[in-house]
Amino acid sequence: MGTLRPGRTLLTDVHWPHTPVTATALPKIRDRLTALLTGPDHMDLLKVRQRQDIAASLQGGRLFAVDDEFTDLACTAATDLPATVLDVEDLPAPHGLLLWANPVAWDVCAASWASTDEGIRIVSYRGVGGSAGVADGLAVQALREQVGWLIPVSHRLVVHGEAITRVDGALAVLAATWLLIAQRTGETVSVAADRSIRKAYVRTRRPAPEVRLVRIRGRQATGPRETRPGEAREPQAQRRWISGYWRSQPHGPGRALRKDVYVFAYLRGPADAPIAASTTVRVLAGERRRPKPQ
Repeated sequence: MGTLRPGRTLLTDVHWPHTPVTATALPKIRDRLTALLTGPDHMDLLKVRQRQDIAASLQGGRLFAVDDEFTDLACTAATDLPATVLDVEDLPAPHGLLLWANPVAWDVCAASWASTDEGIRIVSYRGVGGSAGVADGLAVQALREQVGWLIPVSHRLVVHGEAITRVDGALAVLAATWLLIAQRTGETVSVAADRSIRKAYVRTRRPAPEVRLVRIRGRQATGPRETRPGEAREPQAQRRWISGYWRSQPHGPGRALRKDVYVFAYLRGPADAPIAASTTVRVLAGERRRPKPQ
């Protein structure tokens, strides 16, 4: 009995079933997460001052919801991510909260970041998921009312000059997501928060929240090339799949700087040629491959 202390300690090793969350609910999820970080519950993962700083960056940060196809693309790209050093310019915003449509590694479904003088402070989160049973569902709903939708499970300060690699699990997926956004592989569309959330913001005289939905940019298909009059048609070749990969691309003054650019899987060969037989099925919108825990 002498070891009992007042208060409540949150456990971060519970594996909840994943429950998809809509992008329009993200402002409410952020508010509940901020209340958790600034509340009285004990968390061994973060110190009190760290929690306060993270909560402040969340309130001043941007909100990003990544759809399922872009999530799969980021997971695929992360499996081959080269050693990458990120700067603030590579981030979609100096501070932010990003929610993936599906868990990416170790059940992580969201991440927040804050740019500091030391580097980038990143926190990964698991979701408080649902359950099939009615009684369990009511318990989960009560837990969400008290705790929220997200629980922090890892914390890391990526100092200036430190590289992120493919073995970093969810952090590698986050880095790949940032790079793909910066590369304009996807498009970000502003979506309005739920009506009830907007009304709550009006009542508290807060600016209307904005959520940016990240999705794969549409592509235009190219048709077969027509043969000009008098032009001999080349012997029919075959198109072959080239897997997606990262390429180091020069840029900047005198093209002296380098940045990693992801090249999508594509078909090489004449547009009107047949596709070579292959035992591999590829999806241009992203393959469902997840980084494995190391």
